[in-house]
Amino acid sequence: MFHLRCQASDWPNVSIGIPTLNSEHRLPRCLHSIFTQSYPANIEVIVVDGGSTDRTSDIARRFPLEFIEGEVRNPELAKLTAFQKSSGDIFFYLDDDNELTSSQWLKSMIYPLVDDSTITGSFTHHLATRQDSAITRYLSYDKLQRDPLLQHFSIGIEATFIAENTGYTLCQFSLGRIPPVGLVLYRRKDLTSLLESEEFDERRIFDIDLPSAFVAHGRTRFAYVPVGVRHLHANHMLTLIKKRVRNVNSIFLPTYSKRKFVWFSANDTKALARILKWLYLANLIVPLTVSGIKKYIHNKDRVLLLEPFVGVVLTDAVLLAFIFDQEGRKMIAKALTTMLFRR
Repeated sequence: MFHLRCQASDWPNVSIGIPTLNSEHRLPRCLHSIFTQSYPANIEVIVVDGGSTDRTSDIARRFPLEFIEGEVRNPELAKLTAFQKSSGDIFFYLDDDNELTSSQWLKSMIYPLVDDSTITGSFTHHLATRQDSAITRYLSYDKLQRDPLLQHFSIGIEATFIAENTGYTLCQFSLGRIPPVGLVLYRRKDLTSLLESEEFDERRIFDIDLPSAFVAHGRTRFAYVPVGVRHLHANHMLTLIKKRVRNVNSIFLPTYSKRKFVWFSANDTKALARILKWLYLANLIVPLTVSGIKKYIHNKDRVLLLEPFVGVVLTDAVLLAFIFDQEGRKMIAKALTTMLFRR
């Protein structure tokens, strides 16, 4: 194994920050997957709770970790708190509905950072497993769990591949060509330097913004490690719709002007044309039906036939979220003005 190239002393200490809120049904599997890792250095886990009223606290305290109780129900602020309290050489955020998929996961993910000092961070993909709900399994056939709407406005991991190395693929990110990766392992010193030089929204850390911020500073090399992670994204379609609408109302619109990673720009006529094109294609249904059938033939999983249903429902739900939100209506008006009057 490539791990044998590293001596025990080569492996850095690692810190993992986990925000929680009423996570009694998700947290045990997440923590168990961490504390069963075969890793030769120290693993520090910091759980920052937002005021859970269930058994989250009791469950967390069964493990050798630091549990921080609070009343701020904001996962981004919780992640920042975890980072500030951490001491490991490597740091990453893990949502409580994620599960590491093997005892060698940490070794595999940290190896690129040990192997090549020019690599900024390492990331992996989501796994589609038969244990998951139909909607989660459907989403997980995309390596970043992007639904058809998000696929239309972003690039995939493969578009950034530049070289194959032992145990990982080297990726080159560039401004405007950054896949929406959130779970990324970084060196602590690099994160500290970035936070000191960049102005983040209210000092919140959005996982998906960090690669874009690093790229803006010339740190463009990342590593894709094909070990995978299990993410229990949604139990059913209604949950997914609520998540997407909540993200629009609580995250996208309030923070749009200060975000490092944006799905589209209201000032970009090309992006606006892509929006109109997608609204037409999604509601036409036929293109997504054909796409779903092709994916089903390739993967032999019937959940992929959900493609037209997922595509049109999420597209229209997000559109309605914009229409019913004051800031969303302002953005739509600005976009229409840009398209009509910009030459």
